[in-house]
Amino acid sequence: MPLTLSLARIGQSIMYNTSIISVSRLFPTNLVSTAYGFVNLVSHIFACLSPFTAELTPPLPFLAFIFLLGVGIWASFYLTEVSNA
Repeated sequence: MPLTLSLARIGQSIMYNTSIISVSRLFPTNLVSTAYGFVNLVSHIFACLSPFTAELTPPLPFLAFIFLLGVGIWASFYLTEVSNA
């Protein structure tokens, strides 16, 4: 259990740092703060709903995870780097 928690914490830290670095490269300079605000709002909504999802009957939390994972993978194909020059 401690190893799993440590790896989860390291993975969360890596994802946080990657998101901080990539937002400025994916959005124009005048929209970066709006993008941070929107991402923050969506992340707080999902964080508030996660305990309710965890209490559902056993296959549903895993299906929700798979669905959100699929949405993330699908959306990542449409990301293109913006030139700030």
